[in-house]
Amino acid sequence: LASAHNRGLAEARGAILAFTDDDVVVDRRWLAEMVKNFVVDKTVGCVTGLILPIEIETPAQGWIEQFGGFGKGYHQRRFNLTTDRVANPLYPYMAGVFGSGASMAFSASALRVMGGFDQTLGAGTTARGGDDLAAFFDVVSAGYTLVYEPAAILYHQHRRDYAGLRRQAHGYGVGLTAYLTRCLVEKPSRIFDLAVRLPYGLAHILGAKSSKNRHKQADYPAELTRAERIGMVQGPVAYLRSRWQHRNLEKSVVRGDAVWHTPVMEPSNEVSEA
Repeated sequence: LASAHNRGLAEARGAILAFTDDDVVVDRRWLAEMVKNFVVDKTVGCVTGLILPIEIETPAQGWIEQFGGFGKGYHQRRFNLTTDRVANPLYPYMAGVFGSGASMAFSASALRVMGGFDQTLGAGTTARGGDDLAAFFDVVSAGYTLVYEPAAILYHQHRRDYAGLRRQAHGYGVGLTAYLTRCLVEKPSRIFDLAVRLPYGLAHILGAKSSKNRHKQADYPAELTRAERIGMVQGPVAYLRSRWQHRNLEKSVVRGDAVWHTPVMEPSNEVSEA
């Protein structure tokens, strides 16, 4: 997925690049509402939008919303490292609060300065996810402002079946800690910053009343929570493995002996268009 996004970045000629997924219905004003934020504030490097469910007709679709869904509320929010910081000890590493990859737009110049999307993260890699989280984190860390714009609306087709939801929860767990491992690998000096935040992170993940878990109702399957947490444990190794695989692939391409093949993977509908 990140490679596809980067191909879009390489081919596109516009000053603003918008990305969405193939399992959504886009409101007719989605793009206009995303773009306006770049026009009124030149410090904006990324804008994300409100993602609502197309339907909630099965238990699995309802549990996705209890899990946290994809929407981040109905009020515009701004994030940066100066005037618009979140009063939370996990900021800015809690990149999920910034938005979701199904609805995001970037300043093309900012995205290119950051080197595009990390191809060792996301669907299609052993890291499973986290490429959008890493991009949001990079935007804020680089000194840009990220805007969550709820007027930019699209509708997402949630998974209808429980098996698919379980895979999704596990993948989100893998992607989250893979992204956090990437933050550390890219800049080892962050180990002290992350170590201080570790107790707060554990409380956020494990606490029944934390913002992550307080929306889960009595019918929310404990198995989904376990699947996500198992994924979190696997995430760091998955990221390092993905990084090793990507490095070997790059060496093979340079030597001219790369053999391209389709890896055996679980089904995914997280394919995006640029």
